[in-house]
Amino acid sequence: MPSSREDMSPETRPLQRRRERRQLGLAVCLLGLVATEAWVGVSRTQRPKTTGIALRAELSTVSPGDRFVGWIRHPVLTSRQKFDLVVEVGPGEEEGAWKIIDPNKRLKARKSYEGPCKVIRYDDGGIAFRDLDTLLNGTLNGAGPGTISGRTVQGGLKWGGFFEVKLEE
Repeated sequence: MPSSREDMSPETRPLQRRRERRQLGLAVCLLGLVATEAWVGVSRTQRPKTTGIALRAELSTVSPGDRFVGWIRHPVLTSRQKFDLVVEVGPGEEEGAWKIIDPNKRLKARKSYEGPCKVIRYDDGGIAFRDLDTLLNGTLNGAGPGTISGRTVQGGLKWGGFFEVKLEE
């Protein structure tokens, strides 16, 4: 086997690069897991600001006062565009509020929404935010620690709608 990249044939260089990236990805993944375990139980204000996603603790439930920020996409509700989504839990255990914010300020008044919702918890780690027309049906830690991700259903339209939010620090 050649000792350096310069000695390799052009056919084997991409394979070597792919192997190197895979090894680097595994090392980063392992570091993230170790860092997550090290920071569990430490309040967010005591953590360094540069810790990033790997140091967020997993969610076991949501509680009043939690605020989640992320995005939502739906064929009708957002015209297939990715809009900002804010979901707040509270003041009670089973109530909350959510709102859609158009990041490009193109949102028409008839499509903007801000209002109350019910918070429904499932035994299998699922959670739903529901109002009369819209359902955000998600999974705790679905897109990584400290996140909720899932499907968006609006007016009975179940296909093509997705959302993802993370706990705001």
